[in-house]
Amino acid sequence: MAVKTGNISVPAGLTAALLAATIEAEVLDNDGNAPEVIIKAGTDLRVRVRWTLSGLLAGMIGGSFRAEARFDGAGAIPDFSTTAPDQPAQPLPAGGYSVDVLVPAAAFTGDAYNVTAVLTYIDGLGVAGPIKGFVTLDQIALAP
Repeated sequence: MAVKTGNISVPAGLTAALLAATIEAEVLDNDGNAPEVIIKAGTDLRVRVRWTLSGLLAGMIGGSFRAEARFDGAGAIPDFSTTAPDQPAQPLPAGGYSVDVLVPAAAFTGDAYNVTAVLTYIDGLGVAGPIKGFVTLDQIALAP
């Protein structure tokens, strides 16, 4: 599975010189390798989410970012999601932010899922803020 680029929003009215952001994500096996679309059942997965902030205001953003992996089950298969620990917004990491959302094999109760990575900015008071992003990843299938 390849790295996919998604969409990320910043507060309306800001030019890219003030604040810009990018986001990308990919599904990996527990060893950090890109699996095939059909994955052996019982395999732990991770969704790696990477994002950048740039512009004059990037160094002034406090709070943290929360990365979430959402798995929408095909048909009657139940949906579920899991999150990584929040990542502090400061200091700005060289090369951008990166976090792995770990997904244990036991979380999968079905055999086919659409995968989405979601990123939410959380302000210093713990409230979701105006920076939000998502990446629509491939559908995965689990086989014995």
